[in-house]
Amino acid sequence: MGKTKPGSRNVIVGIVIANGWDKDGNVTNVAIYSDNEEIYHIDQSEYLKDLLDKLQKRVRVTGEIVERANNQKRIAVDSLKVLMG
Repeated sequence: MGKTKPGSRNVIVGIVIANGWDKDGNVTNVAIYSDNEEIYHIDQSEYLKDLLDKLQKRVRVTGEIVERANNQKRIAVDSLKVLMG
């Protein structure tokens, strides 16, 4: 595994997009495509199921962000709100 930068707590606003599928084509993981055009992969958490139900919805999530050595950003979500519009 690559090195990671220290985590930070942030608020991310963006659209929930599919990011992983099983062999039958069912979505198994999601990411958030943020308003600043970055993709934040969702770490496994209690919020993953909630986010799976919100594909293509605009959300605001709060959590700890870790950037991996390959520049992949991951967020461990600890709060979630669906936004209108």
